[in-house]
Amino acid sequence: MFVVWDWCYALDGDSYCAQYDLVYRRSNDSGASDSWGSHANETREVGTDYLYYGLEPLTHYNSTNNPAELDESFLDLQPAIALNRDGWPAVVWQADRDGGEGTDYTVFVTYATTGTQDAVSWITPTVVGWGGTAQSAATVGVGQPAFDGEQHLHVAYMKDPATSAWEVYYDSNEYDNYLHIYLPVTVRGS
Repeated sequence: MFVVWDWCYALDGDSYCAQYDLVYRRSNDSGASDSWGSHANETREVGTDYLYYGLEPLTHYNSTNNPAELDESFLDLQPAIALNRDGWPAVVWQADRDGGEGTDYTVFVTYATTGTQDAVSWITPTVVGWGGTAQSAATVGVGQPAFDGEQHLHVAYMKDPATSAWEVYYDSNEYDNYLHIYLPVTVRGS
């Protein structure tokens, strides 16, 4: 069992959180015992597995929240998680890549490739889709793993294509099978 959340790293005055760390905790017995707080299950960083209170430097993600326009759709990193059939997580979240106050919103994704009772091996967090324009409110699903062990991910997210209306898109790391799809004009399975 995995729980993922964003943890405020740096406040900009008293108004909003300027940077976040993306962390998780894990229970190897579905939360039945007090394993959430044991040494083997300390709070760790999503994507690196570094201990939150360890010696390794964590990645600080810039908030997509604009202090001049506190829009709920941009609050926090808004992480979403899904587990594959082996119980390993895939995580998506939103962040501002350049920290320029809402100029480069994007959605990141990472997933666990293997793990032990005490650690998880993650792929390097990568940007979903084309990036570059405002993206937020992502959710992730995990498909059947490929024969080579690569995890098939399915991500839906909102995107502002430089207009006043947000649109919903589907993306996948199965580029040869599914290109970027604009959801309102696509009905899967029909």
